[in-house]
Order: sequence, then structure tokens, then C-alpha cells
Amino acid sequence: QFAIHVTVLLFCTRLAKRYIPFGPMNNVDSEFRPSVMNTIVFLLSIAQQVSVFVVNYKGRPFMQGLTDNRALLNCLLAVGGIVLTCTAEISPDLNEFMELSPWPDRELQIRVAGYICLDFVSALVCDKIIVRICHPGVNEIL
Repeated sequence: QFAIHVTVLLFCTRLAKRYIPFGPMNNVDSEFRPSVMNTIVFLLSIAQQVSVFVVNYKGRPFMQGLTDNRALLNCLLAVGGIVLTCTAEISPDLNEFMELSPWPDRELQIRVAGYICLDFVSALVCDKIIVRICHPGVNEIL
């Protein structure tokens, strides 16, 4: 999971580098200003945190399954929905409230959304493969 998350984060920050304006760097003590870089890192890090919860929540037989734990499931769905809403810029007011930078072009927006989905699916699939290899007798049920 760690390798997947770091790799996706590196790819996304490389995408954002071409949108960083040249010139003097901001002072650490200056007022926060949204940028493409901090918007991408924020959205991706929140999506990765949701991914970590979903992938690492093992459920039965160790504890109640994720579908039975409605509070956690609803929270993860809500946060995931907010990330997707902000990434798709469905609500510019929400993006402004969260101090996110507008996407400079559609291509970057689509690529970042794709990387977010790829990160989630890759972490889930890798976990399932590793569990099957290392613990072939364990029956995982969400």
C-alpha cells in the first residue's frame, strides 16, 4: 500500500509541477493561497486515507464487517464523495470553501481523478492478492 500511495503521489506532483509559477517562493509565514499543487496533494491524501481505512478494515471474523458498521461505512462514503465532488468541481462553492484551486485544464483534472481511482483499486487488489498468498485459508468478508 505504501509503495502504491507514494508512487501515485509522485506522479501527481509531477503533473502539478508545470503549473507552479516561476519566481520567488512564498514565505512560510505568509497567508495561505490555494495552488494546483496543494489542491492535488490535499485531494489525493484524503482519498488515500479513505483507501487505507477500507483496505485495512478486515471485518469478519475479527470484528463486524464494514457493511455492518454503518457509521464507519457512511463516513467513508461521505468523505469519498466529497473528494470526488471536489475533484470533478461539481460545486465551485464547496471548492472555494475548502480553499481549493480551480483546475487549470480538463486534462489535469481527468488525470488526477484517474490516479485517485487507480490508487484505490491498486491498493485493494494488492491487499487481496497478498492475503491470498500469505493466508490462503482466511476467508475475507467485508
